[in-house]
Amino acid sequence: MKHYIAILAIIISGLSFVGCNNSFTTYSGGEYIGFADTVVVCPVFDNNNEFEIEVASTVECPYDRVFGVEIVDANTNAIEGVHFKLADNSFTIKAGERSSVIKMNGIYNNIDIYHDLQVQLRLVTPDNLKWDLYDYNQDIKVILLKRCPFDIEMFDNRYCIVQSSLLYEMNGGENKRLIKTYVDRNSKNDNVLILKNFLFDGDIFRDNYDLRLKFETEDAMTPDLSMEPDQIIASTRTIMGQPHGDTWVRTEVSAGHISYYSACEEFAMLNHRCYVNGKGNMGVFWAVLKWISDEEGALIEKEGF
Repeated sequence: MKHYIAILAIIISGLSFVGCNNSFTTYSGGEYIGFADTVVVCPVFDNNNEFEIEVASTVECPYDRVFGVEIVDANTNAIEGVHFKLADNSFTIKAGERSSVIKMNGIYNNIDIYHDLQVQLRLVTPDNLKWDLYDYNQDIKVILLKRCPFDIEMFDNRYCIVQSSLLYEMNGGENKRLIKTYVDRNSKNDNVLILKNFLFDGDIFRDNYDLRLKFETEDAMTPDLSMEPDQIIASTRTIMGQPHGDTWVRTEVSAGHISYYSACEEFAMLNHRCYVNGKGNMGVFWAVLKWISDEEGALIEKEGF
């Protein structure tokens, strides 16, 4: 929440107010109504889910309070009835309560993953309920983001193009690699994918250099990637030309960089730290993963990039 609602919370927590003529007070301010935030990001799923936008009041009243809400066309590029639906043009703060919600629905089929859609809402309240100190709390920007359903099976037995900064550094500019990915049926965790020979093919030192990657699905707004540390992705002989440390290049997700995926785009961005036990850190490298069709993959296998 922005500092506005933090101040509201301090004011209203456990207090009685004069705004509705209570018999005792510990707060001498007036009655104000405003959005609990200035920007809210709303994920739109394939069930055209309903999301709620919170409105807060500084006072509790013994009667229902009804207020209006309007769309500010000048700052809105989403189309009502096409990209979203507003459940009602009014909202009610019920007797004895200090908050309410405005309900909206995104329209999944009409939103493209590349759309940059936003709706600006404005409260329609009497002037005396607008807090001059926080005049911006009468408006809120609602950002609509399409979120496709995730199913790990969509990546099973699939061709994937890997572009890697590690490969770029090693190969003098060539950084593309075609691999296949498979669901890890033996993993104790859900949504784990095997990237077969992630950056390097198996060799005389090891029969494979697979990477196991986990797709985090608990929060649709943070589609993160994770993986178990200490996974071996190469021999130091391959990357450095000779043995170093325990002879293996290992990797883990970089703690200081975001790694994420998009189910809509069948795409992932992995930032991973490479290191050699006994020698230390090699650095952080990025890898872009893009899944492609069987036809595209077969053509690349035949003709190359």
